[in-house]
Amino acid sequence: MKKALLILLVAAMMLMGLAACAPAADPPAADPPPAAEPPADPPPAAEPPPAADPPAEDVAEGGMIGISQMSPHPFFGSITEAMREIFEPAGFDVLAVSADYGAVEQIAHVEDFIARGVDAIMISPGDAMVLRTAFEQAHSAGIPLIVIDNPSDDHELIIANVATDNYLAGVQNAQQAIIDMGGEGKVLLLEMAGNTAVDLRMSGFRDYITENAPGIEIVGTLDYSGMADAAMAAVEDTLMVHPDLRAVFAGNEQGAFGAISAALGQGLTPGEDLLVYSVDGSAEAIGLIIAGQMAGTAAQQTRVMGEVAARMMLEVLAGNLAHDDYWVPPLMLTAENAHTFDPVF
Repeated sequence: MKKALLILLVAAMMLMGLAACAPAADPPAADPPPAAEPPADPPPAAEPPPAADPPAEDVAEGGMIGISQMSPHPFFGSITEAMREIFEPAGFDVLAVSADYGAVEQIAHVEDFIARGVDAIMISPGDAMVLRTAFEQAHSAGIPLIVIDNPSDDHELIIANVATDNYLAGVQNAQQAIIDMGGEGKVLLLEMAGNTAVDLRMSGFRDYITENAPGIEIVGTLDYSGMADAAMAAVEDTLMVHPDLRAVFAGNEQGAFGAISAALGQGLTPGEDLLVYSVDGSAEAIGLIIAGQMAGTAAQQTRVMGEVAARMMLEVLAGNLAHDDYWVPPLMLTAENAHTFDPVF
């Protein structure tokens, strides 16, 4: 009996020993060793490197853009605001100033920009030829310059021109005038001497009429310096010599407004007795077209000009210096479609 109890005790002790040794031989998968645990903080190498930042932000940091407009007219204000909306989010401060169609003022603008050390200059020149001196100063200072609205031929001094296709604007007005006049009658052209954009508009109108409407006579080309009062006087004088004047093509809508005033002052019905055409696309002109007092206008896309010019300059500041001139097509508005256009000035 004692011998049997002893055998049972020894067997129990052996089973307990085997149970105690089992974990060392087979570690449970649910409890991995410390070396297999992920680190609480990722190593520095896993963080995005600074080079991942957009290059435009690096270029723009702490920069300034100088904008000189030939006039405080809302047309140029629209271009400036479109550029501001591109430049400021890119990190640039914008210094925008306006002249009163004076070249001397705009030369002073450029000189001030250079003295301030701006990164780039955007300019809508009243007279691009007269402002060549300012372009030379900016070029010598190593400051890139883009010309907007009134193009320059000095491509060795500027990055590029961004403007309405002004020759096409003249052609579009001529095409509409031929339709409205039935291919016959007298036309007066109102120009702004020295303004390259308006010169191109006059050339487009004149060339198309000459080539396609032998029955239409251009009785004169008079300067009105962009002022409505001067345009009104020019049309009044012409009506005294040519009382059968049928149409007027003005270089901008201030000229058109002056022509309409002249017609009213002479007892004529604008839109019927005297057809008035122009270029710009202001709210006032569209209202006159819808009311039947103005025959048509080639609307400029001012915001497109500003946006294209600003994006182009950002590319220049990022190192892409090669750019071609960019011509924005105008939209010809008449009584048929003027109500569909949303003016920005």
